[in-house]
Amino acid sequence: MNNYEFLKSALIKSLEYEEKERICGPDRNSYYKTDHDATAMCLKRDYFSGLRPNTHAAYNTQIIVCKGLIATYYVSQSRNDLNDFVPTINRFFESYNTYPKYLCADSGYGSLDNYKFLDSHNIGNYVKYFSWEENVSGKNPSQYALIDDTTIRCLNGNSGYIVELDNRHPKKSHSKFFRVNGCNSCDFKDYCKRWMNKKDEDFKIFEVVVELQKHIN
Repeated sequence: MNNYEFLKSALIKSLEYEEKERICGPDRNSYYKTDHDATAMCLKRDYFSGLRPNTHAAYNTQIIVCKGLIATYYVSQSRNDLNDFVPTINRFFESYNTYPKYLCADSGYGSLDNYKFLDSHNIGNYVKYFSWEENVSGKNPSQYALIDDTTIRCLNGNSGYIVELDNRHPKKSHSKFFRVNGCNSCDFKDYCKRWMNKKDEDFKIFEVVVELQKHIN
């Protein structure tokens, strides 16, 4: 292939990519050739079937139900329910010029941004957090509870306080490290340290997003 043919094929391919990016848009990474507005999603019917998940052309549909009646709905191209929580509530406001007095939703909507939105609009928060079911069932109880901005209390009742760690970077945005001492004499040490490499250390470091824990508490 000479230089002209190479440049020609590269230009054609580049134009194809630009067209695909234009169709897809900035907020998703896939679309269907038969329905450009649809997003490729793995649907629950495949996930629970026990077979290998297959993607389908789909939309994300949200509804707000009030006393058994659908009060409003919202349809998007998003794969994540978290992103559609606030737009759905705003759609409710557009229809009724008021926000819901209370709002109940499953843990798929439990994020700090969504909790902050509820709080800023005086909406009663009955939205589960991500680990709610395993926590209340006792299968995987929370290893600590937030007492105040600088203190946590572990399952054994020991207090933990904020520490600065030079050799460890936070994995979560706006999080702080808390240290709880006296772990080796704790009845819950095998549970709390099950993912730790150094299980003989007499302390445990927890990474805590304080603002999120305030909403959970």
